[in-house]
Amino acid sequence: MGRAGIRVSNTPPSPPQKPNASDNTFAQEVHVTWHPVAGAKNYKVFRCNQNDTSSCGIGVSANRPPYADKTASPGVRYYYRIKACSNISCSEFSEADTGERKLLPPHAPAKPTVTTSLNKEILLAWKPVSNATRYEITKSGAFDHFSNRPYAGPIGESMYYSDKSVYPGATYEYKVYACNSSGCSNPSDIVIGKSLAPSVHVKKTTPTFIPQASDNTFSNKIHISWDYPVSDTTRFSIYRCTNAHKNSCQCLGGCTTTSRLRRNTFDDTSATPGTLYFYRVKIRYFSGYDLFHPQNKNTELGSSDLSFADPGRRKINNETEQNVSTAQPLNQQPKLKRIELLSDSVRAGESVQGKVILTSNAPEGGMTVMLSSDRTERATVNGSVQVHSGETEATFTVTTQAPGLLFISGILGNFTQRDRLTVLPDEEPNITNISGENSTIQGDPISLNVHFSDPVHVGAKVYVKSSNATLFSLGNQYHIQLNEGAT
Repeated sequence: MGRAGIRVSNTPPSPPQKPNASDNTFAQEVHVTWHPVAGAKNYKVFRCNQNDTSSCGIGVSANRPPYADKTASPGVRYYYRIKACSNISCSEFSEADTGERKLLPPHAPAKPTVTTSLNKEILLAWKPVSNATRYEITKSGAFDHFSNRPYAGPIGESMYYSDKSVYPGATYEYKVYACNSSGCSNPSDIVIGKSLAPSVHVKKTTPTFIPQASDNTFSNKIHISWDYPVSDTTRFSIYRCTNAHKNSCQCLGGCTTTSRLRRNTFDDTSATPGTLYFYRVKIRYFSGYDLFHPQNKNTELGSSDLSFADPGRRKINNETEQNVSTAQPLNQQPKLKRIELLSDSVRAGESVQGKVILTSNAPEGGMTVMLSSDRTERATVNGSVQVHSGETEATFTVTTQAPGLLFISGILGNFTQRDRLTVLPDEEPNITNISGENSTIQGDPISLNVHFSDPVHVGAKVYVKSSNATLFSLGNQYHIQLNEGAT
C-alpha cells in the first residue's frame, strides 16, 4: 500500500499591481486600495518616505484591500507599496503610488497677550498652534482699519510680533490667525493694546528732512514742500527766517493749535520779491484717534525742533525780472546735510574720524566745509575739509587732548551743523568707599554715597549690585548717571 503526501509550494505570490493612494482627499486618513492577487492570504502595506524601497520600513498587515492609513502626517507626501503574502513568504514590492493626507487649516490661536514697551511699540505674544506654518495679524484703531499683516518671526515654542507702527497714546485692536498651505484659521479673540503716553517718549529732535523752497520760480509766491508723511497724528508749522540762524525765524503758517498744517506744502504769498529767505519746518505730534476714548483725539503731545533751512526767493516782475531769473538758483547748490563723528566718545590723546555729508554731489571744483572745535583745549580739528567734485562726503580727523564734552562744527555757506564728542580720561577714577546708613526698617529706602579718588568725566556711570535681591529690590544691576566733576 503506497503512502500519499501533500506538497507545499515555496513560491511567493506575484507582486500586486500598482496601488491607488488618495491624494489630499481625506483629512482623517490616506485611503490605499489595490487589486487582489491570486493565492495571497494577506498583504503588507508599506508607507515610504521616498520613492525607493530602502525608506519603507517593515510595513503593516492587511487582510484585504483597502487600507486606511490614519497615522500619516497631514500635508506630507508618501509613497505607498504593497506586498502579497502567502503562509510561507511574500512577493516583491509593487510599484509605488503617492498619497497625502489632507491638511486642514489650523485651529484659532488662543487669545494673545499684549505688552507696551518704551520703544514706540506694542508687543504681542501667543502660544503656537499645531500644523501652523505661519501667522497673520490684523490691526485696527487710529484710522488703521483691519488689514492682514504677515508675521515675520520664526515658528517655534513662543510666538511674538512687535508692532512699531503705532501712534503715541493711541489704542489698537489685534487679532491673530494661524495659517498653513490649506488656509487660515478663524481669528483669535481680540486683544487691546495702547501705546505709551506721549510724554514718555516724544522727544524734541531735529527732523531729518530739508524743505524745498522755490527760488525765482513764481512771481506771486514762494512754494515750500517737504518730504514727511502726512497722517492723523502729525501736523506742521512753517517758519520764515531772514538768515540761516534759527533766532531769525518767525512762524508763518500753522502757528496755532487750530491752524496746524495737515499737508506737507505751503505757499508764502507775503514774501517780498527778490528778498532771500530761509524756510524751516517743525513737526507737531498729536495723539491721533483713540478707539475707546474719542474725546482724546488730536491732543498735542509735543513737537520736533526746527528742521534744516532751505533758501528761497520770490520772483521780481517787470523790468528786473529778466536779470533776476538768470541768476543761478541757490537751492540747486549742495548744502551741508550733517557732520558725523564715527565715535561719540574716545580716550584723551586718541583721535576720532568724522565726515561731512552734503545733500547732493559737489559741483565742478568741489566745495570746502569749514571745521571748528568749541573747546580747543579738549580737542582740535583741521580748519577745513574739501568735498571733491561729484562726491557727497569727505572725512576729517579730530585730535583729543583733555577729558570733557565738546562740539565739532561744520560750516558751508549759511549752513552750520555739529556733532558732540565726549573725551574720556586716560584712566577711570577709583571708588574709594561707599558710605551711608547701615540699617533700616523693612519697606523704607536707604541712601548710600559712592566716593571717587578723582572727579569723574561727563557721562560716567557707576554700576551697583545687590548681593541679596530678595532683601533689597535693587535688581541684578543698576547704573546711575553722574554729572561731570562729581566726586
